Amino acid sequence: MTRMGKQNQRAVEIVSLLKDGQFLSIQELAARLRVSSMTIRRDLEKLQENRIIKQVPGGAIINDASTVDRNSSYSLLSESCLNRNAKIQIGRKAAELVCPHDSIIIDSGTTTEFLAKFLPDNIELTVLCYTLNVLFSILEKKQCKKVLAGGHYHENTMLFDSPEGIQQIRQFRANKAFIGATGFSSQLGITCSNEGEPIIKQTALESSQEKILMIDSSKFDFVRPYYFAEPEAFDIIITDTGIPDEYRKYLEDLDVNLIIV
Repeated sequence: MTRMGKQNQRAVEIVSLLKDGQFLSIQELAARLRVSSMTIRRDLEKLQENRIIKQVPGGAIINDASTVDRNSSYSLLSESCLNRNAKIQIGRKAAELVCPHDSIIIDSGTTTEFLAKFLPDNIELTVLCYTLNVLFSILEKKQCKKVLAGGHYHENTMLFDSPEGIQQIRQFRANKAFIGATGFSSQLGITCSNEGEPIIKQTALESSQEKILMIDSSKFDFVRPYYFAEPEAFDIIITDTGIPDEYRKYLEDLDVNLIIV
C-alpha cells in the first residue's frame, strides 16, 4: 500500500473510532492505530482542515457538521430503493463494456446488480460473483458460465464471505472487474459499509485486468467506515449526472476515464 493509501486508511479508522461522538486522546488513537503521536497529530490536522473532525486539547471529537455519514448501517433492500434510475443507467452503461468471451467479476451492491441484469443473453462469458442478488440476476442467462465464491451468508448484503471464497477470487483471472462502493471522498478514498468487504473488493481488483467502479452520485463526499481503494486504482468510473462539480474536476485532473450517464 502506498503512503497516501496508508494515510487514508488511518483517517477512515480515526473517523470510525470517533463517529459515536466520544473524545479520544492523541495517545489513545496512537495506541489503537499502532503509530506515533506525531503521525496522529498530522492525520488530525488533515481531517480538521476538511472539517471532518474537531481538534480539542489533547485529542479530537467528530465534527457534527461534517460530511461523514455516522449512520453506517447498511441494508441491501433499503439501498435498492435509493437513486434507482441512476443505478439502472449506470448498470446499462457498464453492460455495454462487456465483450463476448470475457471473464468478469461482479462485486456486491445494488448498482452492480443492474449490470448483471443488463448483460446480453446471446454472448458467451464467464461471471464470478459472491452475492445472491447478482447470482439470481444471471441464472437465466444460458450463455453465461457462473462461478460463485461461497462462504458464510450475510443477509444485510446478500454477500458470501470465507477464506476459501477469497482464495477462489484470488485464483480467478478476469478481463474486467465491476466494483461498487457506498462512499467516495477526495480526502479519504473509496469506502464501503461492512467490515468483511474490503478484502473481497481488493482481491477482485488484484485479479482483474481492467478495473471499473460503478457508483451513483449520492455516494460522493460521503465516508463509510471501511476503506478499500484510491480512485487511481480504477481505469473507468461510471456515475450519473448528479456528480458534484468539484468531484468531476477532481477525477478529470486525475486523468481517470470518467463516464457520466
